[in-house]
Amino acid sequence: MSIRLTRAVAGILLALTLSVSGPAAAVGEAPPNSLTLAVIGDYGCQPGSTCPGNPANELAVADLVHSWRPQAIITVGDNSYENGSAANVAADQGPYVPDITAGNFYPTPGNHDWQNGSIEPSTGFFRSPPHYVAHLGNGLVDLFVTDMNYQDPDGDGANSRQAAQYQANVEASRATWKITTGHQAFYSSGQHGSQTYTHWAILPAIDLFLSGHDHDFEHLQIGGKPFVVNGVGGRNLITVCRFGCIPGSIWHDDKHFGAVRLTVTPQTLTVDFVTVQGLVVHSFKVTKGAGVETSGTPAAPQSTPAISVDPSRPIRAAFYYPWFPEGWTQQGGHPFTRYHPAAGLYDSSNPSVIKNQISAMQYGGIDAGIASWWGRGSRTDRRMSALFDATDETTFRWALMYEPESHANPTATQIESNLRYIESQYASQVSYLRVDGRFVVFVYGGANDGCNMAKRWAGARQIGAYVMLKIFSGYQRCANQPDGWYQYSPDAGGVSVPGNSFTISPGFAKASESAPRLSRDLARWQEDIRRMIASKARFQLISTFNEWGEGTAVESAQEWSSTSGYGLYLDALHRAGSPTKPSALSAVRRAPTTTPNYLLVVLGLLAGLGVLLLVVLLRPRAGRKP
Repeated sequence: MSIRLTRAVAGILLALTLSVSGPAAAVGEAPPNSLTLAVIGDYGCQPGSTCPGNPANELAVADLVHSWRPQAIITVGDNSYENGSAANVAADQGPYVPDITAGNFYPTPGNHDWQNGSIEPSTGFFRSPPHYVAHLGNGLVDLFVTDMNYQDPDGDGANSRQAAQYQANVEASRATWKITTGHQAFYSSGQHGSQTYTHWAILPAIDLFLSGHDHDFEHLQIGGKPFVVNGVGGRNLITVCRFGCIPGSIWHDDKHFGAVRLTVTPQTLTVDFVTVQGLVVHSFKVTKGAGVETSGTPAAPQSTPAISVDPSRPIRAAFYYPWFPEGWTQQGGHPFTRYHPAAGLYDSSNPSVIKNQISAMQYGGIDAGIASWWGRGSRTDRRMSALFDATDETTFRWALMYEPESHANPTATQIESNLRYIESQYASQVSYLRVDGRFVVFVYGGANDGCNMAKRWAGARQIGAYVMLKIFSGYQRCANQPDGWYQYSPDAGGVSVPGNSFTISPGFAKASESAPRLSRDLARWQEDIRRMIASKARFQLISTFNEWGEGTAVESAQEWSSTSGYGLYLDALHRAGSPTKPSALSAVRRAPTTTPNYLLVVLGLLAGLGVLLLVVLLRPRAGRKP
């Protein structure tokens, strides 16, 4: 019996220890009057790792947060650069080892932490799983840490196990304040922008949302909730609002390394943005039942569109067709498609349809849609405004596909007239895709086009257009060269135009043809995605998002549905072509281990002893028969 008792007590003690986290609290202690929490992000950059940045930046941020004597340090991801290998993790966490050892360090995983193919070096070092709940201040704060990386075995989508667990944990929380972290920004005006696939974590009960990923400071207020972007922990700084700040952005800074300080009381939550010089450059306070009060440096008014995209970063864009419902009926057939779109036979004018499509494209890492445009007054022209309106609160961009070139040879004068129309009607909007400060136009050429087409488009640069022409035989030898070249040939799979673009297609199966020209093959698609990314082409193009008549769509359909709701082809784009791998961590559900609440431990021990005593008393005695 003593062995059984020892094992039972040990099991109860272990279970209770793993269920409680956060700074130690005395037995029966009430929530403290105040907690100081430090928040750092995108920081890991020390000698011995593969981070190419300046180690002094991380050290300066570490000195800053330690000067506050915080009860806990929270990260918002990319804790180690350039990937989460064991060597990188050990080197980059050097300034924070005492905090980690003390159990007062709460990491959020970022994409770089997963980039070596496994999160296990990080979870082992930090002694915490990828997503969890941390209880801070004996009921004052519950911290909900999410893992918004596709490699997480519990998923990162709205229908994932992680999302279900998160929602249940939030509902069960009785903490005064609830804070959610995720590396990829819920909302952001920075380099990567708002990641709408993370929005399943935006629940009414949450008081504050913290993220990183974009290497800047930003405070946003959207839907009555405060959002913080804090990616200035040491790696490097990247321009914010290059597309123009999104609606809801209140303040931003991309000139200083620093950290965010949270001061939490039972009545208020104060958020300070602090530079490594110790200067509080922006602050806001959330008061229970009274909303948000802001002070500090206001954001500059954003009255003009942002400049353009980062020229060092590839642009992933998908060809998009706003020609439904008429497109469902063609060549005497209805519906004119071999497949069954998950959204049904939709109307391209429907704002909710467009918003859902934008969310799907962003889930697939698609930065922009290239919308088919058939000229002034056409049905596609009349639908353009709805496309741009649907990009509110996102950093998604639209460009136009100039289709009139495919069936005629417009003169240079006609081209100039149409480009000026596009510029005045659409390119003046923040959500129009720009490169080098110019609005992007893709031109779909006809089968017989040659260098004469390039000559007719030569004047587009003077109008302010950035022109991408469809290739033809001998295009390299034309005297008049556009800004770039691309190929639209979805029956050919992956097609590279060296130095310009790389285009991929899931398949080609036209409704009016007896057999596919290119059969769908998910393994080929994943390989093409990897080839596209490896090409580092300026434009990485998807043929297509929703050309259902030719059967080239990656938009979700019954034939390739998935648990994410976005379909297998967008899932593959979301994972950058990598298949999902199971992990032993999928079974981990514990919070980071720190000092247990000893009152609960004692009660658990007494309960366990009582159960064992009852078993002994009720056990049948030897020599008696029932």
